[in-house]
Amino acid sequence: MPPGFAKPFDLPGTVAALTEEAERAGALGVVCAAADLAGLRARLGRDFFAVTPGIRPAGGDTHDQKRVATVESAVRDGASLLVLGRAITGAPDPAAALAAAREERDRALMARAAR
Repeated sequence: MPPGFAKPFDLPGTVAALTEEAERAGALGVVCAAADLAGLRARLGRDFFAVTPGIRPAGGDTHDQKRVATVESAVRDGASLLVLGRAITGAPDPAAALAAAREERDRALMARAAR
């Protein structure tokens, strides 16, 4: 049975199966939720790219999304590229929101390097 069709639905198992299938097919990375990063990194290491949407600056609005994470937690857990979208474009001052997100990212990168 293809990944994702089993009942009851097993999200971690489906993520693992699809990610491994992508790697076997030659993909250099995947788009995945921040909640899936730890498992992805445990299986495939840091060389495999993880583009992670649903990222919000600390204290930011989640809008209509359920699987969101802060910039800090996504960087800590191994996101390669962060997708902030509405967290920046919907902010009253997008430039300030982007600057704050960059500062949060830089602090998280420094903390991750210190581990």
